[in-house]
Amino acid sequence: MNEITIHIEGQTRLVALYNLSSLDTESFRTEEYDLSDHGDLLRFVEEVNALAEEGELDALEDVRVVLALDPEGIEELTLHRGTPQEAGEPLDSESFVLDNLSPYAPFEMVQRAEVGDLFYLRSESGRGIWDLAGEVPEEPEGPMEIGYYDCTEDLDIYDALRESYYDFVCDTMVPERLKVAGTPLSLDRFDFEPAQISGALYRVVEDPENGLKSLERLPVPPRLFLDESEEEF
Repeated sequence: MNEITIHIEGQTRLVALYNLSSLDTESFRTEEYDLSDHGDLLRFVEEVNALAEEGELDALEDVRVVLALDPEGIEELTLHRGTPQEAGEPLDSESFVLDNLSPYAPFEMVQRAEVGDLFYLRSESGRGIWDLAGEVPEEPEGPMEIGYYDCTEDLDIYDALRESYYDFVCDTMVPERLKVAGTPLSLDRFDFEPAQISGALYRVVEDPENGLKSLERLPVPPRLFLDESEEEF
């Protein structure tokens, strides 16, 4: 068996989804805000984002964090036989077979939620550095695979327009689902420097015809908390 490392640098997105139904601290109580009031709603989003930056939202009962890579924003992609310090063989996105993943998967927690629950979606985009390592046969047979959220197959036009939060993961790669000859690689290193951070507040609603739940954004545009990017990712 040979140890290999695949090194990736490129445009990365970190998407965190928090169910706020269990959020109750001494300094923050949801019932103190009138979410039908525009000013209170803006203040609520600002306060929730501050809790996210302090790490307090990570302790909530239902949290999902997704790391995704823009396949068109890859700056470096190399295969290292041994440690990442050894000379690497250049690859490109075409080196991988895409393992299509359902874009519903990152949001399946919505189906477990109660109608009316509030969700906070925080999106960070910027430059990420990934090292994924593992042991593979000396002469590995089979392709290199990488996870990929393909919304063209699993989302119809109605869903894509109505549930715009899928845009955060659509058509992105998932390096943590990388395999070489069927062997999953493990995440050995991830460094991330966000250039843009935004947050939006959603409420759980239910379709009366099929009973499926989805997120409906509350009537304020996503709040931009950091923007050091030259253009939107």
